[in-house]
Amino acid sequence: MLLVLQFVTLTVLQAQEVHSKEFGCFSRVLMGKTVKWFTDSKPCCHVASCGSSKQHLQQVATSIFVIANQYNIRLKFSWIPRSENEKADALSIFSVGIWRDKDDLVHQDLVDLPTKMPGIVLKSKADATVVKYRRAFTCWKKWASRFKEITVLPANSFHVGLYLTSLIQSGKRSPVIMNAVYGIRWAHRVAGLPDPCQHDLIKNITEAARRCYSDPLKKKEPIDVVILEKLVVRFGREDCSLVDLRFLTMSILSYAGFFRFSEVSSIRRSDISFHEGYVRIFIEKSKTDVYRDGRFIVVAASGSKLCPVRMLHRYISLANIKEDSHEFIFRQVSYCKKQRIYVLRGNKPISYTRTREIFREKCHEIGIDVNSFGLHSFRAGGATAAANAGVPDRLFKRHGRWVSDTAKDGYVKDDIKELLSVTSMLGL
Repeated sequence: MLLVLQFVTLTVLQAQEVHSKEFGCFSRVLMGKTVKWFTDSKPCCHVASCGSSKQHLQQVATSIFVIANQYNIRLKFSWIPRSENEKADALSIFSVGIWRDKDDLVHQDLVDLPTKMPGIVLKSKADATVVKYRRAFTCWKKWASRFKEITVLPANSFHVGLYLTSLIQSGKRSPVIMNAVYGIRWAHRVAGLPDPCQHDLIKNITEAARRCYSDPLKKKEPIDVVILEKLVVRFGREDCSLVDLRFLTMSILSYAGFFRFSEVSSIRRSDISFHEGYVRIFIEKSKTDVYRDGRFIVVAASGSKLCPVRMLHRYISLANIKEDSHEFIFRQVSYCKKQRIYVLRGNKPISYTRTREIFREKCHEIGIDVNSFGLHSFRAGGATAAANAGVPDRLFKRHGRWVSDTAKDGYVKDDIKELLSVTSMLGL
C-alpha cells in the first residue's frame, strides 16, 4: 500500500521539530506503510535521502529515519516543481469548509459535479488576480505551517494579525501587507469559511501599514503633443520600417483613444471599421468591463501628421493585414531576408515587456527622460489634453471607460493656467 503525503518546504531545517511523539500520533496509520514524501526543495530531497555533511542537517535526516524505522515505515522522497506545488496549494482550498459537503453525495450524477465546480469558481476573478491571491495565500500557509498551534484554513484573526506583524517587522511595505490580507480573505471566501480579515484587529493593522509603511506614489508624467510630434518626425518617415510604424500607431492610438496597453494590444483587424472622418474600434475586454459586454470607441481623423486614423490605415496597409482578418494587428515581427522587409508573424499580441523596451529606446533617441514616462503615459496624456481643453465630463469619462470620478481624475494633470485661475479670481 502506497500512502502519499505532501509536506510544505520546511522539512530540512525544521523537521527536527517533528519529534517521535508527533510521529507516534500517526503510528497506527503509517505503520508498515510506504510513504511518499513530496517536496518542492531539491536540497531537502537530497539531504533526506542521502544525508548531509553539515551536522545539524545530518541530525535532522537521521531523526526522520529513526522514527520511520521504529514504526516500520518505508520512506520515498520525491521532488516536484514549485509551480505544481502552488497548484496543489490552490486545490487544497477545495477540500475544506463547504467543499466537505461533497463527501455526503451518493447519486452518481451529483458525485461528478463537484470536480467541475473549482474551475468555475476560480473564474469569478481574473486569471492574474487568482494567481496573485494564490501566491499570497501560499506564503501565509508556509509561514503558519511552522507553528503547530496555528491553523491555516480556517485561520484565526489573532494568528493572521501575528503574520501581518511579522511581515511588517521584516521590512515589508504596505502593498505586501494588503496583498497578504486579500489572499487570505480570498481563500476563506472560496472555501465558504468566515473571513478572519474582517476583525477590527486586522483592519487596524492594515490601516497602520497604509499610514506608516507606504512609499510615496510616483506617477509617470503624461505624454503631450510635443513629444508625439518628435516621435513622428524621427520615426514616421514615408519609408519607415514596419517596426517603427507599429510603435507610432500604438502610441498615437493609445493617446487618442485613452487606451490601456491591454486594450490596444488586443485589437484585431475585425474590430476596426473605417468611416468618413473617423475610425470605429471595438474593445472586447477591458479592465473595467469585467463581464465583457464590449465597448465601441470612435476616434476622429484630424488630417494632420499626427492623425490617428491616417496612421492606423497606413500601418494596416504596410503590414498587409486583410480586412476580413481576425488576427491581432499589433504582433511580433521578423525580418524577411529575401524581401528585405519586416513582416508580422504569429497570432499573439506583442508583449508588454517588448513594447516597453521599444518605448524606452525611442524616448532615449529623441532625448527625453525615459524614467519619467511609461506606456500608461499615452492614456494619461490624452486624458490630460481632453480635460484641459474643456471636453464635457460625461463624454470624457465615457471615452476613457472609467467607472468612477476618482479613477478618472487621477489621470489628469491640470494645466498651470487652470490652477492659477483659482487665486486670480479672488480679487487680491
